[in-house]
Amino acid sequence: MMAADLASAFSHETRKSLHMFGVWPVGQKLALGTYGTLEGDLFTALGNVSEFGIAVSPDSVGPKLQFNFKSRNVTQAKVKAKASTKKTSAVGSARVSTKMTFKSAGSTFFRAKDANYQSASNLGAINNAIMDAFASGIWNGEWAFVHGAYLAGGTTIIISNDRNASIELEGTAAANGVLDLADASAGIEGSVSEHIECEILAQPGLTPLICLSKIRPRSRLLALLGWSEKTVRPLLAATEAGSTIEISHNALNKLNPEVSMELAKELKVAPDELFHMVEVDGSLPE
Repeated sequence: MMAADLASAFSHETRKSLHMFGVWPVGQKLALGTYGTLEGDLFTALGNVSEFGIAVSPDSVGPKLQFNFKSRNVTQAKVKAKASTKKTSAVGSARVSTKMTFKSAGSTFFRAKDANYQSASNLGAINNAIMDAFASGIWNGEWAFVHGAYLAGGTTIIISNDRNASIELEGTAAANGVLDLADASAGIEGSVSEHIECEILAQPGLTPLICLSKIRPRSRLLALLGWSEKTVRPLLAATEAGSTIEISHNALNKLNPEVSMELAKELKVAPDELFHMVEVDGSLPE
């Protein structure tokens, strides 16, 4: 798979399964307040809101969470004992191994262990400051920013780049015989792999998942425009100038609306009458 395809596969799987946004490249440490572009499910960092004089106050760290998902066509063999003389720092049972198979390209296995969620405690003030920057013409209405992030104690991500991919993993199981593939102390190693593009094994200190906010049209936008609920123009960024699209009101949130100062100027209204800051819904349209 191409690098762009790999990134899209991971970000799509993460959003579909966990309703959050996966960080790519994996291992990139994104601080709260990081802003960037959001194309489909893929967030690309550009900078931090501090560049606009906007301060972010981190909230207290929440409880430790576990995240698990694997693509539908990913299977894992039962853990079995493996003779090994390697020393590990883990205190548990003997060295064990397991094999994972991926039937399609872009299939993903993801696990994050002991992930602490951190958010911005002054989110209201940040939202107001971004709306002011947008009104001043220095904030791009298509940018999104990180208002929440998960810092994991251990993260394992495996993505295939072809059909019938496989990987054999070895590590030290816990006392109950369970091999936690995201346990940074278990000495997880990949012994044999085939058609595996991404192989991140029990890496500590990564930020694999983030939550995003973005400027969106207000729900009363259609009424302000004076149009019927079945006529939307020029809210669709892909719509040619002067064209009209017939669409149901329920489908509006599934589209990509235009968020720009030009639209506010055209309608001769204040930007905050048309737009507001909201969290980007992590779920995908059906």
